[in-house]
Amino acid sequence: MLIACANSGQLIWNEILNQSYCQCHPCYQGFNCSELIPRKQQIQFNVDRDNFIISLFLTFLSLLNNLLALKICLNSKRIRRTNIGVYLIIYSLIALIGGILLFIDYSIQYVKPTYLHDNIELDETLHCFLEKLGEHVAMFICLWLSALIALERALIICSTVSMNTSRWRSIKIIFISLCFIIPNCLLMLIYRCEWTSPHGTIKSRLTSALIYTVDFLTGVIYVVSTIIILKNFASRIFNFTVVKQPRWKIYRTLLKTHFFIFLPPVIYLLCVLPYQIWYPINRSKQAFLHCGISFIEYIFKILAKQLPTVSTAITWLIFIYPSDVYMNEFYTKT
Repeated sequence: MLIACANSGQLIWNEILNQSYCQCHPCYQGFNCSELIPRKQQIQFNVDRDNFIISLFLTFLSLLNNLLALKICLNSKRIRRTNIGVYLIIYSLIALIGGILLFIDYSIQYVKPTYLHDNIELDETLHCFLEKLGEHVAMFICLWLSALIALERALIICSTVSMNTSRWRSIKIIFISLCFIIPNCLLMLIYRCEWTSPHGTIKSRLTSALIYTVDFLTGVIYVVSTIIILKNFASRIFNFTVVKQPRWKIYRTLLKTHFFIFLPPVIYLLCVLPYQIWYPINRSKQAFLHCGISFIEYIFKILAKQLPTVSTAITWLIFIYPSDVYMNEFYTKT
């Protein structure tokens, strides 16, 4: 009896047993190769090569943007002496280091030295630590610094704090922030790289809760700071302009002229949300890059996985370029 093999399965005739059977594609199983193997990773595309190519481009983008941001912040005394300048210098350094670590990680995974071929545990541990440091830890610190920049803008606009005030406030805030940034970063490295630890334990849940709480606090700081800034601007214009205008027109004008304030969180959301939304879909049934994946789906998924690192690779584009003040300094000092 002949069998119809599905999903590129090959029909094999066994002369000894006088019967036929299907030699299935590595992604499929069953009598006629009709069942997709659950949670099996795809094998038709070279993920390590593609990750390396994307990381090479992102590393070049990161070097260009972060070095330009560092150049303008360090060369301009007007920026360097401010609290925002201090935050931007640290932000650029962290983003630059994170991008380099990620590139080293993907390069190692693509080249795969002999000693890592023979030691799978070392390979997985090294890959995890480099990935967590280069992506998650760097992005976590940069996101917090971005919120501090928004807070500093709110302090400058809504109080008598001078733009050129002492940098000690930013240094003090950074040291206070380290009290919860360091524990969170250590938890990301230690817990997330323990491959055998169950993900449903109290320890893992507390770790995730702490990390998400700090992320939520960062978002709250950013939203509250930007709302305070716009409200203060609107109140000033409404109270001191000769021709009174409706407040909604004032807000519309402010939103257009001060959109650079909203740009960093918008960029973060656009970069992070696609993967966070896509990853949990059918997670219990199949791998993210599952067997039998189509070329179009593969391209979209691998780009979505790399997309979060874009937010820390375009520092100059989201912090320096949209600001007229910083661009004037950029043209003057460079």
